Amino acid sequence: MENIDKMLNCGDPSFGGAMYVCTTCHNMKFVPFRCKSRFCPTCGVKYSQERSTSMAFKLVNCTHRHCVFTIDEELRHFFLEDRSLLNCLFRAVQSVILHMFNKINKSQNFVPGFICVLHTFGRPLEWNPHIHCILSESGIHKSKHRFSLPCPPLCGLFLSRVRRKSNFPIVVQKNPA
Repeated sequence: MENIDKMLNCGDPSFGGAMYVCTTCHNMKFVPFRCKSRFCPTCGVKYSQERSTSMAFKLVNCTHRHCVFTIDEELRHFFLEDRSLLNCLFRAVQSVILHMFNKINKSQNFVPGFICVLHTFGRPLEWNPHIHCILSESGIHKSKHRFSLPCPPLCGLFLSRVRRKSNFPIVVQKNPA
């Protein structure tokens, strides 16, 4: 409710603001305070854009893939009842990705670059905890050697094989786009 109240009053001058004065021409400008909530249509978009830009600078200059890791529908209620379980999704995704890279390059210990983001709801706003992962197609070794993943269809098949062999309660979906 607190976020909703903040969002409804976002940018309302009656809730305060800052007054700026030009030292040269003495023009004054009043700027109302914003709620800074991720849920606000104005502030949330700004937050999202700043976060995306910040993350883009951290990406390695190579081709990346978008993978979505989700859990079976029958298990979702456990994550709804105990939100602390959501942290184990990140560890499971990390384990699958590192296992995949290790299987591909057994002789070298290449490490891929990846960024994971948790989403707790699907498009129709139903409870569906899943992790979006931006995964580099290349890995890097301590000796600065680069390694590339096989073509995308093989990667998707490999991820599915990893899930079945390791008994993770995770379903891997490749982004169709």
